[in-house]
Amino acid sequence: MDKNIDYILKNYRNYEDMSKNAAVFISKLISNEIRKKGYFSLVLSGGNTPKRLYSLLAELNIEWNKVMLFWGDERFVPHNHPESNFYMATENLISKIDIPPNNVFPIQTEKVTPQRSAELYESTIHSFFKDFNNDGYSFDCILLGIGTDGHTASLFPNDPVLKEKKRWVRNVIAPQTYPIRERITLTLPIINKAKCVLFLVSGESKKPVIETMISKGSKKIIYPAQLVKAATDFYIFTDINFLII
Repeated sequence: MDKNIDYILKNYRNYEDMSKNAAVFISKLISNEIRKKGYFSLVLSGGNTPKRLYSLLAELNIEWNKVMLFWGDERFVPHNHPESNFYMATENLISKIDIPPNNVFPIQTEKVTPQRSAELYESTIHSFFKDFNNDGYSFDCILLGIGTDGHTASLFPNDPVLKEKKRWVRNVIAPQTYPIRERITLTLPIINKAKCVLFLVSGESKKPVIETMISKGSKKIIYPAQLVKAATDFYIFTDINFLII
């Protein structure tokens, strides 16, 4: 994170409080943006942390017929695979809401190579922005998580994709410690165009990463998450107790 980019920190007592407050916050974002322009584009994150958030969103009164769902990254496995981010979002959110199939934009992971999958998803995003006359080419909100190694989406430490300047979607290989290494991910050029970026971070093991991100001192880049910013609003929702340095 650039030291000139202001973030709004939301610190909660536990995972449940964090998830509930994030759900209410996102539902208000959606409602406000739909009133302004008639639709809302939301980029979902994977992993375990947002599961409760998605279940809570499904219970709220949201105009899902006006919400467009995208993914920040995907493991290169079939959509019915238990490690698929699409599968997780379907189980906890999509299967519980009345959303038109055409409003859901999953990353293709079958019958294509990872490279072709990235190209197709980038084309999908371009087409979406063109069809909706979005001159700013930006998502309304991108949800992101953080790993203990500081990765976000599938942007891992020391990966050349961190220096990407043009492509919006790339295929990457996760470090050897990850069981599913082939991934598709949004890149920093499109993530950092988002109107709102919301990090949802749970667990004390991620404390060093958050402390580095919110540090008021040196901004040496240690973690990929530090490279994320937002065009307008930047939020960190967390249940971690830490000292602001």
